[in-house]
Amino acid sequence: MKYEKKVIAYIDLLGFKSFINFTDKSANSKETKIDYVNKLFLLLKELTENKNYSNTKLRQVTQFSDLIVISFAADDFESFFDEVRDIQLLCINCINRNFLVRGSIIYGDIVHSDNVIFGPGLIESYETEKSLAKHPRIIIDEVIIKDYKEVKPSIFDLDHIVSIDEDGLYYVDYFSKARYGLDQTNNDYEKHILNLAKIIYDISESPKLREKAIWLFNKFKVMLAYYPLFREEAQLYHLEDIKHVFLTLSE
Repeated sequence: MKYEKKVIAYIDLLGFKSFINFTDKSANSKETKIDYVNKLFLLLKELTENKNYSNTKLRQVTQFSDLIVISFAADDFESFFDEVRDIQLLCINCINRNFLVRGSIIYGDIVHSDNVIFGPGLIESYETEKSLAKHPRIIIDEVIIKDYKEVKPSIFDLDHIVSIDEDGLYYVDYFSKARYGLDQTNNDYEKHILNLAKIIYDISESPKLREKAIWLFNKFKVMLAYYPLFREEAQLYHLEDIKHVFLTLSE
């Protein structure tokens, strides 16, 4: 057993502890709560482990409660685009179930098998998620982006998945760029807009979560430029405007 240099994606489901506490106190039956959590975990398992179409080298997945760790060979640039796209879809599907995610994607040394996971890369990915990600986003180390673009400059367009935030960090964009990966015939992009609006609407009045709500709102309003109903109203200025958007979409 030895360390391997891998790309490590450390993904944390935000608000899960609060949800578990709520399900213990709410009036809904425990069977209903347990069923919801079970379906969520089955979805996460399907999204992270259904890789029949991919030959990602040394790929391993560990999921424990609200934490997901995905790792694969650091030199597997053939699979990098697919892996990041799948993480974008994971973000979207979690939002569909009223959960936000935060995380990091870095290079690191790790031992990762079906039964064991440890190493300095795992610790660094955790610390990066806590200290740098800050907002509900999955950030990607710039070194990985540069390496990928040098090896695969014209095969896949990472710009359809990844954006640069105001602080200069790359992150998986599940906002306006979600339209590239969603089925337009089923109005999936419109549904995604509504689901995001609901989350922002729900947390906008909480002082504790206001910073997250503002960050989400600033990213969210760009999405409206690609949605006909709000194309002329894309220039929203205040977080309170999210109530108008949410109520209109909910009609």
